Amino acid sequence: MFVLTEAERDRLDRLPWNRSKKHIRQQRRLMAALGRVVKVSVVHTHQVMLDDEISRVRTKLTSEEWDVEWRLANGQTFDDVAEALRVKPEVLRKRASRWRSRVRSQVR
Repeated sequence: MFVLTEAERDRLDRLPWNRSKKHIRQQRRLMAALGRVVKVSVVHTHQVMLDDEISRVRTKLTSEEWDVEWRLANGQTFDDVAEALRVKPEVLRKRASRWRSRVRSQVR
């Protein structure tokens, strides 16, 4: 296991934003070459950054944890998910709290 320096961690944190800016610049150059002016969509930039954050979180979760988070994000309740997994809702809530805490500490 290797340890990142603060500068390396800061650089990694900027990757989603840098990626978004790179795509915006490429799109502008392409449209300029075609003779059109392009206005950059703030929504698109936000979506790219959101997709990157979701990917970061997903890599920190096991497939079972991700399945639970996916179901919850799609409107199912803890009770519904717990019933499908054949566990008590209280147990599922406690597990979710623990892995969310773990992920928050790893993603920061």
